[in-house]
Order: sequence, then C-alpha cells, then structure tokens
Amino acid sequence: MGTSEVGIKIEFQTEWFNIVRSEVNCGSSDKPYYLIDGPNSVIILPITEDDEIVLVKQYRHSVKGYTLELPAGFIAEGEVPVKAAERELLEETGYECNELINLGIGKIMLNRYIPQQYGFLGLGASKVSDYAVEADMEVILVSFTDFTEMVMSGEFNQMSAIGFWHKATKIHKFLQV
Repeated sequence: MGTSEVGIKIEFQTEWFNIVRSEVNCGSSDKPYYLIDGPNSVIILPITEDDEIVLVKQYRHSVKGYTLELPAGFIAEGEVPVKAAERELLEETGYECNELINLGIGKIMLNRYIPQQYGFLGLGASKVSDYAVEADMEVILVSFTDFTEMVMSGEFNQMSAIGFWHKATKIHKFLQV
C-alpha cells in the first residue's frame, strides 16, 4: 500500500488504508486535498446452479448494523485479481465457481478513493463441503427476483455491487428478471 505518486504525502496510516494529502492542486482552492489510498479490491457476483445469488451478511461499524453484501475484499500484493476473487469468495462464503467472468474495473468514490475495484460474475457457484467461513459472516442465498426487490427497496444498498450487478444483467441476459 505504498503511495508512489509525486505530490502525495501519507498523513494517517492504518492496516487497511491510508489518508493521503495531495500536494497537486488542480482547482482554485489553496486548501490541501485529502484522499483514501489502499490496495485494489475485488467484488464477486456469485450465481449458483439453482440461479441463486450468494450474499454475505456481516456487521459493519460504519452503519452500526448488519449489511447484506456481495463477497468482496482486498487484492494481496502480487496477487492477480481473478485469484483474489477466488480466494475472497471461498473465505467469505465457502463457495467456489466453475467460471469467473471479468466485468471490468470501477472506482468506489471518484472524488476521494484512489484504489480500483475489479468486478467478477461467478457462474456455477457451489458450496465446498466442510469449509468453515469467516466467523463473523453469514451466507444468504436469494433468487434473482428477491435480489431485485431488495435493491429496489433499499434492503440491499451496496452501490458498487449494484453497479456490477446491473452491468452483469446487461451483458448476460439470463440474469434479468
């Protein structure tokens, strides 16, 4: 997680991310511009053979409650995105996919977040027998129809996931309700 860009200075450092100050000012303000830096990440839209979406339920401090999310996580240094997707999916859900299709690269927050997020559609997701998922996570399976309703009602509100889901439905027509 080393920032090598000219004009960037680390102001605050954690295990998961850094707050950095940009010395380059492209606007009219004399104030420093702060950014969030860290490793790139992956997000996976796993679909089972029974056409169910594999979600993760976990506690998030930022919302002071439990969220429903697509499996996601950081890409380790030297790891290629598809391998990170395989690893994160297994760690968080205990599932593996027959095929991972690259949905492209996106940004979480264009104005503040430096890292990129790689999206994957996982086909043929199946549970690995006797695999223990991370202790603080619960796996939830939902139909395409239920997922669409969850998105529309706000029950599912992970916006980057919604963007990748929308893209997947346009590329792979079978995902449409």
